Amino acid sequence: MKDLRDSVPYAPARGKFKIYIIDEVHMLTGEAFNALLKTLEEPPAHVKFIFATTEVQKLPATILSRCQRFDLRRIPDPVVAAHLRKIADAEKIKITDEALVLIARQAEGGLRDAESALEQLVSFAGKSITLDHVLEVFGLAGPIETRALASAILAGDSEGALAKIHEFKARHRDPLRVAHDLARHFRNLLLLQITPAEAEAELGKAEKQALQSLGDPPDKAHLLSLLEQLLESEGQLRYSLAKDVALEILVLRLCEQRERVSLETILKKLAVPGSETRAEAAASRPAPAAVSAPAPKPMAAPSAAKTPFAKAPASSTASSKETFLNDPAIKAALKEFDARIVDPG
Repeated sequence: MKDLRDSVPYAPARGKFKIYIIDEVHMLTGEAFNALLKTLEEPPAHVKFIFATTEVQKLPATILSRCQRFDLRRIPDPVVAAHLRKIADAEKIKITDEALVLIARQAEGGLRDAESALEQLVSFAGKSITLDHVLEVFGLAGPIETRALASAILAGDSEGALAKIHEFKARHRDPLRVAHDLARHFRNLLLLQITPAEAEAELGKAEKQALQSLGDPPDKAHLLSLLEQLLESEGQLRYSLAKDVALEILVLRLCEQRERVSLETILKKLAVPGSETRAEAAASRPAPAAVSAPAPKPMAAPSAAKTPFAKAPASSTASSKETFLNDPAIKAALKEFDARIVDPG
């Protein structure tokens, strides 16, 4: 930092400005920021500073207040794919649209990463690149295979899901990449339900149509549960000694999510026409009349425990059982889940 401050006052040998670019500026110490502060307050006319960081919250307020801030956001996948198409056409590279979309998706909004991936593919496959080349080089499952695996999980088909996992293993697909693609697919399905317009802008029209062609959208609560399970298991999968086995266990657990029914889903299923929920039935049921307690018997009476009042609980219990069994909500639940009550008491 001392060398930088010493060189700032001198005019550039060529050009009009001296531009200092400091990457990951949040890594500077407090002393370094203090030394730079005076220069930022009164910079020479020929000096420009560019600070780059991914953790802007770590910068001192005194530095932020003396800078203009520009947030660089992730580039949407369709924009990245269109830029890669321009490069491919200029370099006379034959590459399919599916391959470009997959490269853009794996770059996660980083144009430099996407260009590096394209360069790597050219080194591997020459100037004729297909979707299979992308899958092989980066160990990806592919959109069609990922959708098939996701459909099996959503249907609770453990056998079909395991068969897909074994196919990925035979093709040497990276288990961590498979889990990542699976999470991304479920996230896209959720985004499509909540904000369709934003989903089309982010995913592109072709991807949106492909997701809509899968059929009725899954339950949002089910998708959230699957995403939570995937995110919680990411660390275990990343550091597992047997990633293939860890992925199989994860997929089986995801299939089991189908059998778990949320309380909201049960209440929705019970809300059939002509019936009312148990809470509504209880609210509409008239309150029982108050019964005054009998006068206490003398302590010396040995038959106090066998008074007529002692038989009341049996009658009350029978009445409660009958009311419970005749409750419309209970009848609807038994019919919906094909169940029966062995002992209502």
